[in-house]
Amino acid sequence: MNIDVSKAIKELLFERNEVILPGLGGFISTPMPAAVDYVQGSVQPPATKLEFNTNLVINDGVLVNFIQENNVVTSQEATQAIDNFVAGIKEALEAREIVDLPEIGRLYKDYEHKIRFMPDSTNFALESFGLPTVKFNPIVRQKNTVSAAPATAKPTGQTATGPTKQRPSLEAAAGSWAEKILPTLIVLAAILLALSLFLWLKGCGDQPAQVPQERVNVKPKPDVADNEPAVKDDLAATDGDRAGLDAGTNALPPENKSPVEEKVEVEPLPGKKIFIVIHSFGQLDNAKKFARDLEKAGYLATTKKRDNLHRVGVEIPASRSNEVESVLKELSEKFKATPVVVDY
Repeated sequence: MNIDVSKAIKELLFERNEVILPGLGGFISTPMPAAVDYVQGSVQPPATKLEFNTNLVINDGVLVNFIQENNVVTSQEATQAIDNFVAGIKEALEAREIVDLPEIGRLYKDYEHKIRFMPDSTNFALESFGLPTVKFNPIVRQKNTVSAAPATAKPTGQTATGPTKQRPSLEAAAGSWAEKILPTLIVLAAILLALSLFLWLKGCGDQPAQVPQERVNVKPKPDVADNEPAVKDDLAATDGDRAGLDAGTNALPPENKSPVEEKVEVEPLPGKKIFIVIHSFGQLDNAKKFARDLEKAGYLATTKKRDNLHRVGVEIPASRSNEVESVLKELSEKFKATPVVVDY
């Protein structure tokens, strides 16, 4: 006898919320209330949400008993029919096919080889079975606009004894309210602007003055004043001016320097100085660039021209000649060069 297991599952779903297909999984129906779809303009009646749970594989005997009673077969025949039905579904799923259960839904396997279920549109809720989906269209209400009367028209309510009082319009009331509050808003805006400007100026005045970075190769005198003018860079002068400048001048600030970046002139200690050359350049621009790098590293750069070369390095007093070796080692490690001592 040909037993339709799929039809038996569908009929059981009208009576029960759970129907187990032994060895494969169980169908679970959950009641859902009526729903309104404003986008599609439709009202869905109460229905059930049908899902498939692969963890319900134990035979509870409900499907076997239903098939046995409705098809007049033995329990063994009903069980064999269900087993054959489940085996056919598994074989189709392994072949990556979609198994269609009429009026129930479709079973398939995803890319993770997990069984997925796509329910059909059948409503298994008996209390709302057969109710169709109701379509509706929203009602658009139009506002009645009252046109303003012409200026030459006779105002309504005017009697023989004279015109009656008219109620002021909404626009006139709004305009009167705006005229009253506008001066107050202007005064508040001016106060806020003045307060913001005061706080900003106060914040700028409270900022501490920037102090030039300490130079490792210069020992300033204790009585140097804070307001002494900055030393002029001999590299910013022309070739003719540079010839007359003192060879001991050793300030090389970066281009477009601001007053904050200018360094306080420090009078060197009396006596001879030791000039340590780090690099020599044929182009003045290259010498200036390396001098700026030297300044950024915390040294007071010194540039001297000899023949056609611009020698860039640092100077230390002769009284600190015992520090020459340590300074040479430090400069060599920092600038990957071989410093040379001249004018010693």
